[in-house]
Amino acid sequence: MALIQEGNTVVLDENGEKKSFVKLKKKGSARIGKSQLSTDPFLGSPFGAVFSLSADGKSMQRVTECPTGEWATQHNISTMRNNAELFDRNTANQKLTDADIAAMRASGKEGAEIVEALISNSATFESKTEFSQEKYRKKKTKKYVINVTLRRPTALTICQAYFEKGPARVFNLRPDSLAIMLSLANLSAGAKVLVMDACVGVVAAAVVERLGGFGHVCCVHADKPMSTDCVRLLNLSPQQASVQCSASLAALHEAKQASVHCSPSLAALHKAKNFLHDAICAALCALAREA
Repeated sequence: MALIQEGNTVVLDENGEKKSFVKLKKKGSARIGKSQLSTDPFLGSPFGAVFSLSADGKSMQRVTECPTGEWATQHNISTMRNNAELFDRNTANQKLTDADIAAMRASGKEGAEIVEALISNSATFESKTEFSQEKYRKKKTKKYVINVTLRRPTALTICQAYFEKGPARVFNLRPDSLAIMLSLANLSAGAKVLVMDACVGVVAAAVVERLGGFGHVCCVHADKPMSTDCVRLLNLSPQQASVQCSASLAALHEAKQASVHCSPSLAALHKAKNFLHDAICAALCALAREA
């Protein structure tokens, strides 16, 4: 099992709704919820570990199981109840006041305990349908419980995070669209690939990850070097990262003009360019047939 080490990048997934990238280091910190918390507890944990905000809200504690999200499957489902007779009467439906909740927090109560207290003191919870009960529970959990999952940065998770946070930065590139691109390009270990990426390096990162340290990936640019931030997020080994290089379109054009006398490295770039051109043509033809 791979453990998270100092210098690794992780994807912090807060309650499945917010994702952020953090490079871990000793005595480092990250913004979780509304607080700036230490990331030291994350070091030495496996990818996929779940942490919860402590009762005092000052640190993260590892949990072995998440207490939310599976409630409906653990209870007998009944369709006899409905919400037709329920009315929103504000404080009349909830016995706990803001002062009571503040006192519970001050006494060291966990967020999950506060959620259970809110449920037990709700006058309408038992009358709600199972769907409404689960919705109520998730709403309160989102407010009082912060669970953080440490996800491994892969092309999939990176693309998902950017698409959810700012789709315009990746030109609305969805993870499934990225997967189709890789499939139609028929990429595998040992391939020689030419990539022009304007999606903060998401496509380049996916290609480098797919090659697994065997082959060549040339990232081309017209004016200034393209961003390869996403490639650096992958926690690649030196061998895996060594497949990537960059070149300008002008250099490739010169290599084509002087292909007879060019060096082996430039010849490889020229060959990769022709390979990618054929792959793009095949992908466009396939999409045209599906349309």
